[in-house]
Amino acid sequence: MGLLVFKYLQLPAIAKNAGLTIDQVNRLTSDWTTSTRSINEEIRTTLYLRRARSRELCTFNDYGRKFMNLCKTNIVGPNGVQFHSMASEKINGKDVADDPAIEQIESAFSRWSEKGNCTVCGQYSLKDIEDLTATATPRDGEIMVRMVPRFKHNGFNFALQVFEADHLDEKLNDERRNICMGVQRNRWNRPAAYHILEKHPGDSHSVSAGQKHRVLPADQVLHLFVAERPGQVRGIPWTVSAGARLHSIGKYEESELVSARVGAAKGGFFQKPATGFGRFPGDSKDSDGNLVMDVEPGKLKSLPAGWEFKKFDIDHPNAGFEHFIKAVLKGAAAGLNVQYASLTSDLREANFGSLRQGLLEERDAWMIYQAWLIQNLLSPIFKAWLPWAIASGQVKLPPRKMDKWLKVYWQGRRWSWIDPAKDMAAARAAQGLKIKSRTRLALETGTRIEDVLADEARENRLAKKHNIDLNPPQKGTSNGKAPAKPQ
Repeated sequence: MGLLVFKYLQLPAIAKNAGLTIDQVNRLTSDWTTSTRSINEEIRTTLYLRRARSRELCTFNDYGRKFMNLCKTNIVGPNGVQFHSMASEKINGKDVADDPAIEQIESAFSRWSEKGNCTVCGQYSLKDIEDLTATATPRDGEIMVRMVPRFKHNGFNFALQVFEADHLDEKLNDERRNICMGVQRNRWNRPAAYHILEKHPGDSHSVSAGQKHRVLPADQVLHLFVAERPGQVRGIPWTVSAGARLHSIGKYEESELVSARVGAAKGGFFQKPATGFGRFPGDSKDSDGNLVMDVEPGKLKSLPAGWEFKKFDIDHPNAGFEHFIKAVLKGAAAGLNVQYASLTSDLREANFGSLRQGLLEERDAWMIYQAWLIQNLLSPIFKAWLPWAIASGQVKLPPRKMDKWLKVYWQGRRWSWIDPAKDMAAARAAQGLKIKSRTRLALETGTRIEDVLADEARENRLAKKHNIDLNPPQKGTSNGKAPAKPQ
């Protein structure tokens, strides 16, 4: 037996290949692909399957759902990406904030962003579209947002329409017209038009009723996906590498749960006496003729002479169950680009230092996705919205200064640390060194400096009305001034 094992393992060959490289082709790498298909060919043959499995994973797998919540919570946050107009005037060669224009633009954009105005269906706000983008893109690989000008039902003559990725027909491929998976491109491979299915291909009535394509010009469509290779025309679900692990974990946990339930039932077998005496102690027989005895908690029954009960114990869950699950989940977390503690909420092995370092890396990744969301969704929407808002009279500014009105600042969500006092000290130092303004510091906390100052002014008026001093002198000072130093 030992000789067979050594012959099978071929230990000298393994030692020889100890420095295995990616370009070697031998029996140890025979199952490693050598295909070099284009990214679009690879996506075309696997897109439907990957999307379907990713959706199932993110709907019914606990860790898949947690990843979706992490994306929505960290990319968008509770208040959405904050919008701040940076319109300014040139005065004596310097840029000075144009406060009346800023107030008009921010007020009008806030009104349009509300539910009922933002989309053609009236069901979503701009924050809802951000949430949909932050979940559909990781789950499905992509999402489509159509910008609809001349829309007459919200007062702004501009609205949005959201499509699931299924509406972009991946089965439509025409080399003559340069159409790849529903995306028609010009000679520079720049998207020129999108061939959208009028009905969702997953609806039961869409097959029987027939399908028609609607061709939308590319300048009206925001096709949102994270490109991984040059020339890519469709998106890939972010769960594609970790999906197999998470799916297997779900099945393994189900098997362990069933085994544990069987083991908890303490089943067994009745052994018939060889002599044949003694009536069977069971209460009945099942439909297949198997002998059955009903068992009640805390109650024992005696067996007739000669009969024996052979206990059948199942030792589950397995003693290594927790360690195995943890190891698999660490690999899955790496594939999803999140920390193990974030994906599982398991903080037992985390300390302050390791948790902080891990969160720093993870939050850098979230900020990359925030920048992607701003550049590919929010910024194009605002640039298309403002001319129509001016034309409709919602924003009363001269269109000839459009470049000035289009200057904006977007602020993604930021996170507080376990020790907020250190954060405040760092913010105070940054402001004191003139490397950050109060406006930026306020935006990073999810608020606007205008709201902070307005609240402070209101509080001061209310305190004055009730004769309350909100800034009493501190202990050891006189009228709020530090005591004089001794001579």
